[in-house]
Amino acid sequence: MNWIKTFVQGMIFGVANVIPGFSGGTIAYMLGIYEKLLIAISDLLPNRNKKRKEYLLFLGFLGVGAALAILIFSGVITYILDTPHLAEYFYFFIIGSILGSISIVVLHEEDMNLSFIRLLIMIGTILGFLYITNSLNIGENNNLPEVTNKIFFFKITEMDLGYYLWLFFIGIIAAGAMILPGFSGSALFVSLGEYYNILYFIEEMMIVPLIFLALGCALGVLLLSKVLTVLLERFRGGTTYSIIGLMLASIYILYNEMNGINFEQIILNIIFLVVGFLLAFFINQHSKKVH
Repeated sequence: MNWIKTFVQGMIFGVANVIPGFSGGTIAYMLGIYEKLLIAISDLLPNRNKKRKEYLLFLGFLGVGAALAILIFSGVITYILDTPHLAEYFYFFIIGSILGSISIVVLHEEDMNLSFIRLLIMIGTILGFLYITNSLNIGENNNLPEVTNKIFFFKITEMDLGYYLWLFFIGIIAAGAMILPGFSGSALFVSLGEYYNILYFIEEMMIVPLIFLALGCALGVLLLSKVLTVLLERFRGGTTYSIIGLMLASIYILYNEMNGINFEQIILNIIFLVVGFLLAFFINQHSKKVH
C-alpha cells in the first residue's frame, strides 16, 4: 500500500472536515477510501480479522495527515475570522456551502416527502438547538480561557468541568456526522456555536480542551456512527429532516455571528455565497456519482 498516498488523502480529508458545509464522508467517497475507512474503524473492536495490522496502519497514516491539515488550516481560518471584512465573506461562503449541501440531500434522497411528523421533527430540531445555544450561552468566545502552565509546546488551561464535558459531548456528535456522506461535522460545530472556540484551542495548542474533544470524537467514530447509520437505515426520512433542521439552525447562528451585514460589500458577499453553494453542490454531486 502507498502510505504517502494515504497520508495525502488524510490531509484532504482533514481540510474537508475543517470547512463547514463540506462532508468528510463525501470526500472519502471521492477519494475511494470510504468503504475501507468504515471497515477499518469497525476493525478497531476486538476481532480476528487478518488485515487488522493493515487497517491500523491505514487509519494511522490517514489520521496523521488529517490532524496535520487541521492544525495548519485552523490557523488560516482563525486569521480570517479575526479580520472583520474577511470574516463576513467567509460566513457568506459557509452559508452558501451549507445551502449547497442541503440541496444535494434534498435532491438525492429517495424519500424526502414532507409530512406533518417530519416537519415537526425539523422545526423541533431548529428550536431545540437555538434554545440550547441561547440559554446556555454556548459558543460565546468572549471569555476564552487563559493559559496557566505549559508542557513543551502544549498549553494548560483552567476551565469549568461542565464545559469540558460539553466539548466531549459535541465531539461525539460531530465525529459521528463527519463520516456520513453529505453531512458536515464542522457545520455541527457551527450550529452549536463552538466552531471558533475549537479553532482557537487548536491554534493555541490548549491540550486539556483538545483532549476532551478528541476523546469525544474517538467515541463518536466508534459508536455514534453505528447508531446514526441504523437511524438512517430504519428512520431515514425523519433523521434526514432532523439533520437539515440542524444545518438551517446553523445559518441563523452564523447571521448572529456577523453582527449585521455590511451592505457596502454586499456584492462580494453574494459572490462568496454563490461560490460556496456551487462548490459544495458540485463536490457532493460528484460523490453521489462515485457512489
